[in-house]
Amino acid sequence: MWYRRYTHRRHKRPTCHVFHISHETVINQIAASTPQPSTLQSHRMSNSYYDLSRQSHLAEGRGQLIFQHPKKKNRLIKVVKPNEKKRILKRYSVWRYNRLRGWQRELSEYIATLSRTGTHCDRLTRYYGFCDTSYGPGIVVEKISDPNGYLAPTFSSYLNKMQHSATTLAKLRNDVEELFDTLNRDQVHFHDIHQRNIVVSGDTNPRLMVIDGLGNPALMPFTQFSKRAFRKIAMSGKDRILKAIDRSTSTI
Repeated sequence: MWYRRYTHRRHKRPTCHVFHISHETVINQIAASTPQPSTLQSHRMSNSYYDLSRQSHLAEGRGQLIFQHPKKKNRLIKVVKPNEKKRILKRYSVWRYNRLRGWQRELSEYIATLSRTGTHCDRLTRYYGFCDTSYGPGIVVEKISDPNGYLAPTFSSYLNKMQHSATTLAKLRNDVEELFDTLNRDQVHFHDIHQRNIVVSGDTNPRLMVIDGLGNPALMPFTQFSKRAFRKIAMSGKDRILKAIDRSTSTI
């Protein structure tokens, strides 16, 4: 009896209701749900588009310009220089990402660091996503400031354009050691770490932050597979920075 009732329910045909909808109704519904061009433009302008043509860039890197974020004082917008040289023979990264390959490399390493550690490395600038600008795509990053609120100087500018006491330089040397200890601990890979890619956020108590140079552009990045190669590159970068401090100390 139970089997018959189950079979009957299983083979019972479902009731099908058919509704007739005219073509005009469908077209009207699609038109009502589609944003108009004016709506799209206003949404773009209010949320993610920034006109930087009237601003002067705060700094200039290799292949990119850095602007102050128009609405947030503690953030910057990086854009790619429009006159980048074209190459005939292109690597895969150049072919795949074109002018934005530097961002792809940096973001990949930043995300890899987050995955390894589970938290943000306090020696790296934060990334806040992308936006549209009058120069094309832009990437929003954290602004590292000096004690007066201005853009923090690069390591080379900090040493060359300012006079520092022996005590301050000793603190700077200690912070260099702490910086590379943190990078080694979190296994942050970089292809080019030098004085222009590091900024000093403090004055009498300097604190170093890495603002550029993350990732490895090599087709086979050996530093990601060999801890020995990683430590060798890190030690080489640290030695160059410490020698620059020693030269400044000798002039006091």
